[in-house]
Amino acid sequence: MASASTHSREVATRFGLLPLFDVFVDGNQNLPHKPSPDIFLYAAKLLNVDPADCVGFEDSMNGILAIKAAGMKCIGVQSHFCDKQDVTIDTYVGQTLDLIKLH
Repeated sequence: MASASTHSREVATRFGLLPLFDVFVDGNQNLPHKPSPDIFLYAAKLLNVDPADCVGFEDSMNGILAIKAAGMKCIGVQSHFCDKQDVTIDTYVGQTLDLIKLH
């Protein structure tokens, strides 16, 4: 998990999602903010994975730019606060992620 939010760990814990992630990078690491790729690069480093082998899911233009700057593949996720203005999204996904298949 790589999130710029300083509250993402609390949210993941509240919904029982925290154990699903091997690493958790958030706004509390004091890394440069998106569109800087630092948060995504740091997560890939912790996972010992080449950024080129990573796929990021994002719902904002700055997040998409950060993922692309990190050299990762990007899947754009439409949300209520991201109203189709993000024309650089590689793959548009509707309100639910069940519309895509990762091979």
